Amino acid sequence: MKKILLISTIFVGILIVLIGYKNFQKPVSYDDLSKINNKIIEYFSTKTTLDDNFCFNYIDEKNNIVIVGLLDNSKEQQNNFKKNIINSKHIKFVQGSKNINVQK
Repeated sequence: MKKILLISTIFVGILIVLIGYKNFQKPVSYDDLSKINNKIIEYFSTKTTLDDNFCFNYIDEKNNIVIVGLLDNSKEQQNNFKKNIINSKHIKFVQGSKNINVQK
């Protein structure tokens, strides 16, 4: 009996590793993602001078996360964003690019 229990436990452990632990986590609700996204929007809408490193943010419904684009997408700048604006495991940082307005 102990062998069967041990083998079952090992099998479940291997299965979790192969499939990925992330698939077993409860997904965050769209409402929670909206709260995160809105907090970012609110932060930048109330600042008189914008952070030159921030490019954009949006909710990625397919992957169930909030995307934040940074010009300098280094760990240091990501930590700075988390420290000063919002720290959430539901944020994914990506490389942003500078917007250039062309006047005619």
